[in-house]
Amino acid sequence: MLEGAFTWLAALSAVGASFLWWHASRVMVPAPKETQGVGALLGGHLISVLDGKRIDLHATLDLQSKWNARAAKSAALSAIFTGFSLICKARGW
Repeated sequence: MLEGAFTWLAALSAVGASFLWWHASRVMVPAPKETQGVGALLGGHLISVLDGKRIDLHATLDLQSKWNARAAKSAALSAIFTGFSLICKARGW
């Protein structure tokens, strides 16, 4: 029974990680309308166009890294639960 619980927790954590990584790949921060995209070296925003939308590249990368970190934590949790499940299976719990 304990093995099954850890297996389900591992599966749910893995599904959660996949959703979080998918979300990280899709998240974008729109560029402020008043920006001209002069670039970060001149004190402005680094603007990029993706799918026809103007995005603030630095803010988007910052937000994506936060979502990627959450996904990595969820994947690590899945690996830990899998390890516990294997221990339970080996011990007959």
